[in-house]
Amino acid sequence: MHIAFDAKRLFNNHTGLGNYSRTLVSNFKENYHEEKLTLFATETANSRYYSDFKSYEIVQPGLTPKALWRSYSISNVINELRPDIYHGLSNEIPFSASKIKATKIVTIHDLFFLKYPHDFSKIDRSLYKKKTVFSCDKADHIVAISEATKADLINYLNIKEDKISVVYQSCASLFQDNETSSVSDAYDLPSRYFLYVGTLNKRKNIQQLLRAISKIPKKIRIPIVVVGGGTKSFMKSLMAQIESLGISNDVVFLGSVDNQSLKQIYHGAVCTVLTSFYEGFGIPIIESLFSRTPVIVSNVSALPEAAGDCGVQVDPSNVDELANALELFIVDTQIRNQFQRNMDRHLKQFSAKATADILHSTYQRFV
Repeated sequence: MHIAFDAKRLFNNHTGLGNYSRTLVSNFKENYHEEKLTLFATETANSRYYSDFKSYEIVQPGLTPKALWRSYSISNVINELRPDIYHGLSNEIPFSASKIKATKIVTIHDLFFLKYPHDFSKIDRSLYKKKTVFSCDKADHIVAISEATKADLINYLNIKEDKISVVYQSCASLFQDNETSSVSDAYDLPSRYFLYVGTLNKRKNIQQLLRAISKIPKKIRIPIVVVGGGTKSFMKSLMAQIESLGISNDVVFLGSVDNQSLKQIYHGAVCTVLTSFYEGFGIPIIESLFSRTPVIVSNVSALPEAAGDCGVQVDPSNVDELANALELFIVDTQIRNQFQRNMDRHLKQFSAKATADILHSTYQRFV
């Protein structure tokens, strides 16, 4: 079987869509090394990830303008190579999809722009909707990264259920091994801390987390360590909020860190907190669980699927509920052990092999 992947974000995106693409392709290659894989990429020269994928067959636009190539003329190249499957990994397939002879599959991560339209500009919202509706219509099959995303596709876009397969995300293999070591002294982390990992924006509900931290009595309060960043304007408002809440000494910003360090940061945390209003999946949750650290998550969208019974679920709009969950992890020193007993069973469905097997079975349906 020959599978061609849209690898634009694999090489040039450092967060969600890029992590998804890199993990999916790497895991599939590791578990099905006999299958032929081709990566279609608009740019690799400046990619920090090129060395990890340079042994793959990589196809690039040459002298053709990148946007034109990816959206239209790529179909000619795909047909020349004659793959069995063309898989768009990031919510879209080319606008020339009708010319592609291979089976066309698209991964849909979320429909955030439809559920929360006011969080997007009119232009962005229109573009996302156009690409998503077109891709779902022209694809032969859709991969949803969670049951929650599948439900949204059915409810918002009227996609037939039998056109959608749920294939959960895995995470980088580094998080899935059992080796642990201490965090580098360069980070100078507190002995006990909560952890937040992800982009900082309104949807992620970081402001509510800060309010909840401020509600915990000072005598038992522990800090929150934040991995990730946001826009200058959002960070400015966040810093103002921290100062007004009087928790400047209770928030530690690390910015971006490498995965090896992140794994140890997960391992040292009391729990990881992600109480977003909406997530297509929630990779930091399973990264945390594979690192043996329980979680506090929202009880909405895909987060309950990712967390399972390995943490506490809260209403993302209820600050007192979140504060109580945080305080529970502070005062109950046995709660980590209680949730850890559930992790091995829960995480089986998110392992590299399990997710690769389901994806492979999905492909085989069309070959």
